[in-house]
Amino acid sequence: MTSKVYVYVKLREVNSPIIAGVLNFYNDRIDFRYAKSWLNNPSAFAFHPDLLPLTEMVYTSRELDGCLGVFRDSGPGIWGKEVIKRQHPNSDLADCLVLSNNLLRIGAFRYAPERDAVFGGEVDAISLEEIYAAILAMEDGGVLTERQALVLAQGSSMDGMRPKGFTVIDGQSWIVKFPSKNDYDNKAINELIGMRLAHACGIDTPDVKLLPLTPQKYAVAVKRFDTDGLNIFPLMSAASAMGYADRESEKKDYRWFAQTLIRLSSDPLADCESLFRRMVLNIMISNKDDHIYNQAMILKNGKWQLSPVYDVVCGEGNRRNHAMAIGDRGTDGDLANALTSAGDFGFNDQQATTIINEMIDIVSGWKDIVCDEVDTIEAKKIEWAILHPDIFRAPLAHSFSA
Repeated sequence: MTSKVYVYVKLREVNSPIIAGVLNFYNDRIDFRYAKSWLNNPSAFAFHPDLLPLTEMVYTSRELDGCLGVFRDSGPGIWGKEVIKRQHPNSDLADCLVLSNNLLRIGAFRYAPERDAVFGGEVDAISLEEIYAAILAMEDGGVLTERQALVLAQGSSMDGMRPKGFTVIDGQSWIVKFPSKNDYDNKAINELIGMRLAHACGIDTPDVKLLPLTPQKYAVAVKRFDTDGLNIFPLMSAASAMGYADRESEKKDYRWFAQTLIRLSSDPLADCESLFRRMVLNIMISNKDDHIYNQAMILKNGKWQLSPVYDVVCGEGNRRNHAMAIGDRGTDGDLANALTSAGDFGFNDQQATTIINEMIDIVSGWKDIVCDEVDTIEAKKIEWAILHPDIFRAPLAHSFSA
């Protein structure tokens, strides 16, 4: 079992990661301390402007949450941990950090069990078909071949519960989300539609592509926005930005994240408007999987800002209401509830209503927006989720143009 993990930071694609600190794992807590060399480095940045300032203090949390949540963000999610545990059944949280793939890790952090780690190697070029076959073998629960384990390991460092991998398109790195054998519909198509609508609604959105796997199955590829091909940009989820720790349910709230953006963002007005639009879009397309790890901030040119949107999937989420509170009636997913939180984002009711009605007009034309990419029959399957009648229920004295 690993008890000490060294944290490295990779700032450029062409440079080796440099040591920045160390995580110590104990039975009842996890500690982090910056390396003195990082504190003295002119390129150093605080991993969190408020919770992890550049000092010689020891920062402590029960898990990789609270002030240490930024390290969870660059570690494996549910799928990645399953991949690791298939090969290393007794691995713990620290093991999962160091065993997940450093070459393709999201954000600027890299992890190693030793202080003078050497980072090298190259990403294997693996076909989508081979990655998908390995995923199906993993889901079937059988013994994986050495090659299948290697293929799956490439996507082991990413967060989330869906099977993932990487591909290169036009020399750029893309995250690929593969279907699971347990999917009840074609999630790749549903995500493409959601992301296209986000872009149409004026939300910063990375490039997205559908990639055919079989005549009936698709993967969705999202261009990485944590790198521009030269620089690597640090990321932190909304959970980490808010300092979320286990059982702090009050922070699962768009309004709380908006207040965090006001405090941390270099352009809080623009970022709050963008977050409001994202919240409203999730209501309009019944994306109930809008949790605090599906929102993030990114550090560019030394300034924190809201990251491009990701994981916007029509009709997603096995819950009645949204994952984050929307307004005065909590997680209720309707536009009147969204309007009650307008002031937290810096709008009055009239300004918020104008934005909502503008977005209704755009989302109403969703079939025209995606008609060149999505088969009509496939699009019909998700029609129920877009501008569902329930979102127009209005216990308050406001009306929206349906």
